[in-house]
Amino acid sequence: MKRFFLLGAVALILLLLIGGVAYLYLSLNTLVKKAVETVGPTITKTNVSLASANLSPFSGSGKLSGFVIGNPEGFEGPYALKLGSIAVSVDK
Repeated sequence: MKRFFLLGAVALILLLLIGGVAYLYLSLNTLVKKAVETVGPTITKTNVSLASANLSPFSGSGKLSGFVIGNPEGFEGPYALKLGSIAVSVDK
């Protein structure tokens, strides 16, 4: 009986671990977008927005689209920096 309980507990832990990793992988792009839009304004003291993120950890590539950093107070213009897209790729 103890062995059955132990195997069930191990199976449950593995299932939760696999589910957590799958959740992080599937929501990675949303998490990156939210992080940029949350942390960016804290660092720059301006509005920061990101239209989309498309990251692929298995291929080592990623693309950020619609990245905009607003102008700080005292400067004219709608933004300080606006990039259509940024692409990165890691050599294996």
